[in-house]
Amino acid sequence: MTVHALGVDADLGRAHSPADVSQFLARAGLEHVNLSEDGPIHWEGGGPDVWSADI
Repeated sequence: MTVHALGVDADLGRAHSPADVSQFLARAGLEHVNLSEDGPIHWEGGGPDVWSADI
C-alpha cells in the first residue's frame, strides 16, 4: 500500500484486508478515510471487497 499525500509517496506496507488499509492510513494520520470505490482510494485489481490470497 502506497499513500500519496502532500506531494510525497510513502510505502506503508502490504494490506491483506480493509482493516489493514484503515490501520495503515490511521498510522499515517489519515483517519476516517472513505474506503469505498467512490472515496479517495485508488484501488488496483478490484475494489475494497476484492482480496486475493496471493502474497
